[in-house]
Amino acid sequence: MTISRVSTPLPTITASAGALAVHGLVALDIADSAKPVEISRLKISETYNPHWTGWDPKTHRLVVTSGKAVQDRLYLVKLDPETGALSLDEGFRDTDGKVGFNFAERQWPHGWTGSALPHGAVFSLDASQLPGSGRRR
Repeated sequence: MTISRVSTPLPTITASAGALAVHGLVALDIADSAKPVEISRLKISETYNPHWTGWDPKTHRLVVTSGKAVQDRLYLVKLDPETGALSLDEGFRDTDGKVGFNFAERQWPHGWTGSALPHGAVFSLDASQLPGSGRRR
């Protein structure tokens, strides 16, 4: 998977699977597209394989899911737009105290209890931030 914003100075973010798996994310400088340069690497765990990312330009964070196994958590990853450095958002912790959000065996707000397996995630605006709402935060 690759995130690339050619019109901005943000680095490309890649994730790989199989024998070349980094079990995390890699930020690449693609200023010279013929010779990408790795500028940051974030290994999430020995087994985590990122599948989906969503970008929030306001907070400079990525939301990352694997969609592979219930024990894989959803993480927020900080991306420094100046350096391309990647780091886990240590402030984003679940009720178990661990970094990330756990989808295994929990009671959900609508009353169902069980495990979930997220495929993707995005950042969204609340209603007050939508065009035409008349109010901005």
